[in-house]
Amino acid sequence: MKRSFIITLLSLALVTTLAPMLAAPAVKLLVVEFPDTSLTLIQLIVTLSSLFILPTLTIVGFLSKRFAKKDLLITGLVLYLIGGVIPAFLNDVTWILVFRAILGLGIGLIIPVQNTIVAEYFKGNDRFRFNGYISSVSGIGGAVFISLGGILATLGWRGVFFTYSYALIILILIVLYIPRSKPVRTEEVKNTAKAGLLPLKTLLYGLASAGLLILYYTVPTNLALFITDNQFGDSSVVGYVTALSLFAVFISGMMLTSLKRWLKKALVPVILFIFAGSYLLLHEAQSIWMIAVSVFIIGFANGTIFPILINKTSESVSLDRVTSAMSLLFSLTFIGQFSSPLVMNSIRAIFNFDSLRDTFFFMAIVLLISAIISLLVVMKPKLKQAEQANG
Repeated sequence: MKRSFIITLLSLALVTTLAPMLAAPAVKLLVVEFPDTSLTLIQLIVTLSSLFILPTLTIVGFLSKRFAKKDLLITGLVLYLIGGVIPAFLNDVTWILVFRAILGLGIGLIIPVQNTIVAEYFKGNDRFRFNGYISSVSGIGGAVFISLGGILATLGWRGVFFTYSYALIILILIVLYIPRSKPVRTEEVKNTAKAGLLPLKTLLYGLASAGLLILYYTVPTNLALFITDNQFGDSSVVGYVTALSLFAVFISGMMLTSLKRWLKKALVPVILFIFAGSYLLLHEAQSIWMIAVSVFIIGFANGTIFPILINKTSESVSLDRVTSAMSLLFSLTFIGQFSSPLVMNSIRAIFNFDSLRDTFFFMAIVLLISAIISLLVVMKPKLKQAEQANG
């Protein structure tokens, strides 16, 4: 397998799950620029593209049977560039949201095609390891570009949107190095699934991913306000701290195979307990350093669990249904991204929380309960064996 192909495939990670987050450093500046616009609407500038990923995700399986994957990737990247960069030239929140929607349409074309190519070229532990590498590239690339966005935010919110222009380089790589035809399989695909609904476990993986992203995206949609309102720093600091969570995603992706080997089935419960602790620490944060540690742990936890869900989803169906399974997974994932500020603001209203700290505490409790449930699921077979031995 050519190195240029692998590098190109990994580079696509930069335009997938974390792409909407690159606009996060602009949130506080946009609140100042458009004082008559509701906070929720401005927060949607970060997450709206996640909603509009859904239309193309739902039809990409149909399109992939009629168009080459390379052509779909090129189309997706063109839409990505248009939707990502054009808002820098606009003066109206409504039009900014329109182009954020176009960004989402582009991402929706790219994601399932990328993951289908991975499933075609890699299998077993190689696929698990490569999904970890994809997560790592997504994290380190996002860290670099969101840091750049934070720096540019000191010059004004428009500069943040110029960071999306890096996709032009990826577009060139796609044109040069992604083959137009499918790879030749060395063995036949057996037990091909019949047409119909996807397995229930595939849906459950998608719902778990949605919940994960609802929690994770509380960071980019609220961190700017939390840091500046508590006088912990300015917009450039927001960029650096958010980038720290993405750097943690990079580290977790590189460690994923080792973590799986060390913790085995206990990996997910352990990470969920750590995840809960990070939000509890954020609730108690009294300095930028406490926030930085919290955000780092949040990124590490997200970067560990998400590749596991991707791998489990691809394994839950036969190869000919991977595109459909990935479309479902990422549809629910981006519903979670989009709805994160809506869900969190609703929770604050329902429970009458006075501050973001209360919201972070609530999230810690939810994650703690999830960790306990996950641990019980892992321990269930051992408990049964113990009962049978004592019986």
